[in-house]
Amino acid sequence: MGIFYLPRLQDANIIDQEFQNALSFAVARHNSGIKTYPSLRHVVNIVSAQVQVVEGLKYVIVVTLGRTNCEKGQPNMGCTVYTDPAQAQIYQCTFTGSMI
Repeated sequence: MGIFYLPRLQDANIIDQEFQNALSFAVARHNSGIKTYPSLRHVVNIVSAQVQVVEGLKYVIVVTLGRTNCEKGQPNMGCTVYTDPAQAQIYQCTFTGSMI
């Protein structure tokens, strides 16, 4: 048996459409998975973004998320993150996922 090396993670192009799709999907899943928060969360900052080419693309994305003025299940046009830190409740979140 030989040794098999996976390609290493490299910085992702955050303006690439594939990356944007992966990030949008991750945030949407995060919002739907948190039942205790009635408000939607949006990305405040991308802390880091890495990609690995395997059978598709594997992303490791670290972002800060903040609470918006939009509630889940309501039209989310014009949602903005609160400017008051107490209302924004900003926190860091790491998403890992693959796009095939």
